[in-house]
Amino acid sequence: MYRYIWLVPLLPLAGAAVNGIFGRWFRFPEKLVGGIAVGTVALSFLISLAAIYSYGFGGNSLWPNPYVSTQTAFTWIPGGAVKQTLGEPTRRGMGGGVGSGETTISIANQSLTLTPPRGSLLNVEWSYQLDPLSSIFMLIVSGVGLCIFVFATGYMHGDPGFYRFFAYMGLFMFSMLVLVMGSNFVMMFVGWEGVGLCSYLLIGYYFNRAEAANASRKAFITNRIGDFGFILAIFGIIATFGTAQYASVVQQAASYPIEALGHWGLLSWIALGLMIGACGKSAQFPLHVWLPDAMAGPTPVSALIHAATMVTAGLYMLTRTNVIFQHSQTMMLVVAIIGAFTAIFAATIGITQNDIKKVLAYSTVSQLGFMFLACGVGAFVIGVFHVMTHAFFKALMFLGAGSVINGICGSTCPGPISRLWPVGWRSAASFRSAVSGRKMKFSGGRLPPITFPSAGCCGSSALSRLRARHSI
Repeated sequence: MYRYIWLVPLLPLAGAAVNGIFGRWFRFPEKLVGGIAVGTVALSFLISLAAIYSYGFGGNSLWPNPYVSTQTAFTWIPGGAVKQTLGEPTRRGMGGGVGSGETTISIANQSLTLTPPRGSLLNVEWSYQLDPLSSIFMLIVSGVGLCIFVFATGYMHGDPGFYRFFAYMGLFMFSMLVLVMGSNFVMMFVGWEGVGLCSYLLIGYYFNRAEAANASRKAFITNRIGDFGFILAIFGIIATFGTAQYASVVQQAASYPIEALGHWGLLSWIALGLMIGACGKSAQFPLHVWLPDAMAGPTPVSALIHAATMVTAGLYMLTRTNVIFQHSQTMMLVVAIIGAFTAIFAATIGITQNDIKKVLAYSTVSQLGFMFLACGVGAFVIGVFHVMTHAFFKALMFLGAGSVINGICGSTCPGPISRLWPVGWRSAASFRSAVSGRKMKFSGGRLPPITFPSAGCCGSSALSRLRARHSI
């Protein structure tokens, strides 16, 4: 079944294309638009489950070796023979190796010998890779994304741009799945830019509002700063290793010497570019400024960005390139310091906010800081584990907040809600306990006090309706 992983990103793209192209022309009803969007993501999730099960537990299990869909791959960018211009002194200093002699490569069934500097064949293929890391993120993106899609069908009910919203959301899912499933850095960059574009479209979904338009531009421009560092790092990887394929880069990088603390070698500079890109996408200091303003979009967008897509991309890239980072003790320290500082810095800002969605936004920035801190001290497994747990409870927190905001005339300012909206209050309390790591009793125990958007922010008429509904 793992041979069909190419369907996982293709299905959300197909749903987005149908809704985006035909949704307006044929005036698709909301149920049809929602059915197409939710159905394609649900199929994507089911195929992911089946593929990962066959990969890890089936009769032809390949775990823990990676599976690359070479039988469905095609040469996307035929780069041809290239010279590797970086890394030569480092490799020669190790007593020969790849850079000390001639290199023979095959082109058009003919052997071609290249003299130093080293040569390689750079043909970038469009193929997908299934391994333990991509498996986790496939399930996070498609599984949590499916829940958010189902919630959004009710949340966006009555919106005139219903078809457009789900076209953007489907494209968002496709881009993130390409990012985490691609077998090389160029495919990762395509998904990387795709989620950046979709975040711009979704944050600015209410483009007639100045707040949303400004927030979308801020997110787009801030991420371009990080992307500049990321693309420079990709150029450095290709110039050093002669390929963009993960498997080949990891194998070659493992043979490089470890660069001691305080020394800036080749791998340290590549890791620095990767870290700049990760800081932009995962909202780490000093490129964290875009994420709190991203709350101007609809609440399902906030949940998707914070839980399943966008901000987790930086952690995925950091973990995927862990071999490069672990060969630079200086950059490992930089990652740990930035993560620790962001975790504390964002938390102290969050406790002063009076907008419920911005409180959750700064909570996300802080939690991402903990993940970066884990990666910086070498605990990449712990960082990925927290990415997974964070995806679930942060999606629940945003969807719970959206339910209350939508039910109380769109207000986002906090106030006591336990009597006006008991179900929402209990749900929010359970989500808050999950993010704080507290054990919670649902029967016979008391829930901690919590504040959520109150009817007092909406005016006396809404307050009267709520009181009448709950007989207060």
